[in-house]
Amino acid sequence: MVNLPEHIQTLSDLLVFVDDLDEEFQPLDLYTALGTLGARRPDAATESGHAWYDEAAAGSMMHLEGERNNAWGLDYGPLMEAQSPAGEVVRLPDLARLDSQTLQYWRERSKVVKTPTIKARYSDLAWVFAETLGGKQEIGDVRQAIEAYIAAVPSIPKESEVTAVEYARRAMTLSISINDTALQGKAKDTMFSLAHPWIREGLRELGCWAPFSPTTPMPGPCTG
Repeated sequence: MVNLPEHIQTLSDLLVFVDDLDEEFQPLDLYTALGTLGARRPDAATESGHAWYDEAAAGSMMHLEGERNNAWGLDYGPLMEAQSPAGEVVRLPDLARLDSQTLQYWRERSKVVKTPTIKARYSDLAWVFAETLGGKQEIGDVRQAIEAYIAAVPSIPKESEVTAVEYARRAMTLSISINDTALQGKAKDTMFSLAHPWIREGLRELGCWAPFSPTTPMPGPCTG
């Protein structure tokens, strides 16, 4: 995990730090980073306003692909859900606090951030939540997300292989959803790059990808 340097005192400082991360895999948890910054500067959230919450939401949402029975019915769901003393359901983040400004913010951030893992998150969220937040889906968002997921995989350490599998699977699911055969091919190659050499040939012959969810289809024969 990347530690937050002491000189970071504002949200702007944090975003510059995130933007300057190199393009190798960086396990930076945006939500945790904001928590660290908030403890360091309790007034930072008020000072940054809307953008602070937009960042917190981006960093805390749970990716729940294939589990759309969550509170929002989308590929992402809230980090937590609880009941207030008054009996009201409280979710973190609160979808009611996100709007078209949030969508625009995520799109802008996706264009400037360098680290693929974080670029993928902003772009993916912009694609998934576009209509929910009062906007329209833009094909550039999902293509950028797919490319970023694929770009992130080679640099993920072997001990984080589960993350690599999740990124490759998401790239494949998204590329199939927009019927982009070129990106499907890239995602398929990324999947096979994660297979152990001694089973790779067998996977090609079987026409399937065993470590991935059965709900993740492969476009045509699994030949590489």
